[in-house]
Amino acid sequence: MHERRIATRSLNPARPHAPGFSLIELVIVIAVMAVVTTIAVPNMMRGSDQRRLALALQRFASDAELAQQTARSMSGHVILRWSDDGSGYTLVGISNPDGAGDYTVRLSSPPYEVYSNASELAETDWLFDGHGNTETRSVVLATGNVSRSVQLVAPAGGRVFVRSAE
Repeated sequence: MHERRIATRSLNPARPHAPGFSLIELVIVIAVMAVVTTIAVPNMMRGSDQRRLALALQRFASDAELAQQTARSMSGHVILRWSDDGSGYTLVGISNPDGAGDYTVRLSSPPYEVYSNASELAETDWLFDGHGNTETRSVVLATGNVSRSVQLVAPAGGRVFVRSAE
């Protein structure tokens, strides 16, 4: 019987069937990776901004509850004072657990990296009276391309809560 052999030609006669990838295959893979990276990185950054903002909102809500509870337990005033540069706030009348002075939160520092529009607020001092009541107030918190309008609501005699909207 006759055996047929199919002749194959290699571009490199010294290495007839060398394993590996051709230059064209590598260029295609790099191009696909560049497209995927171009799409994925902005979405990841936006997600990171949203997580930081959500974390700052949780912190603000917890601190507002702390201010209300402290005002009630002391039957005295507690002031939530926004910094003029929008970097955070201080709870005047509550001791700083980390040292001397009043309880201060820097939202502009990690892990939050969030800023407020406090410089635009008509009133930067939010007073909690001896019953824990305060007026409804609003502030905008922002980081990167994400911002939220935050409203502090404290119904008379009720529990303070924070509402946010994009």
